[in-house]
Amino acid sequence: MKSQDTRKNHGPAVPVDELIENTRTRRLLVRRPKASFEGMPLRDVRLKLSQPPGLEGAEEVLEKNLTRQMHREYTDMGWWERTWEFSQVWDHVRRRRLALLSSSFDQLRPRWKDPSWDDFNQGRRQADAHGVRYEPWIRAVFKSMPGQDVSPSRLHGEAAIRAYSKYAPPDEPTSAAEPAPDEPLADQVAEILAMAEDIYGDDPLAGVKLIRESIQMGVLPPEAVDTLPQRLRFAYHQEYLKQDSAGAARPPAPAVGVDLPKIII
Repeated sequence: MKSQDTRKNHGPAVPVDELIENTRTRRLLVRRPKASFEGMPLRDVRLKLSQPPGLEGAEEVLEKNLTRQMHREYTDMGWWERTWEFSQVWDHVRRRRLALLSSSFDQLRPRWKDPSWDDFNQGRRQADAHGVRYEPWIRAVFKSMPGQDVSPSRLHGEAAIRAYSKYAPPDEPTSAAEPAPDEPLADQVAEILAMAEDIYGDDPLAGVKLIRESIQMGVLPPEAVDTLPQRLRFAYHQEYLKQDSAGAARPPAPAVGVDLPKIII
């Protein structure tokens, strides 16, 4: 099943298998709050621990783009609320299919402290990128593994995409949220550069490093380098031109026999 996107795209389409390769190598992990609370009252410590994890760097731009692609059913939900919903659907589907009476989650702790939170977040991001609802995505993965338990790590990756393409209901709509006007590439680059100092401090190559990371994650296309100020563009080429050329000479092998939709990130 292919995603339908009627929006006018101003940037190049990124193949899903390329995006998955990027996310598999970089993981796009969610950063959790720091565990050091020395000198804080117990009440404030509990309040701090109850807050959802934050996003850093290019993840903010990635999530902003996913809100334009996700199913409109989740329009009013924040990124971490959607990940919580994704994990909740998995728990319900798993309990019904395996005839389990108890939940997989400890109700006394926030969901983002569960060891599988990063896997749920990865799966949710892929479902959002395809503009699909979470339940058909998760049910499809279970159907691809009849009689077996499906761990959260199985909910994302190329196998999960193939499962959805094969087992999703034929009448299941792929319905993205109302699209916002596409943000010019130069504005996205400027937004990421503004974050660089907070992440890398006073490193003179802070902006170059964060742009490089964003391109590797699939948040920005390679053409983003051309929009950098001349000084940063020169530094980028000095630091990474050889690496980029070596990587271009050995592109990842495409999945055989799988017709994957294109998405914009």
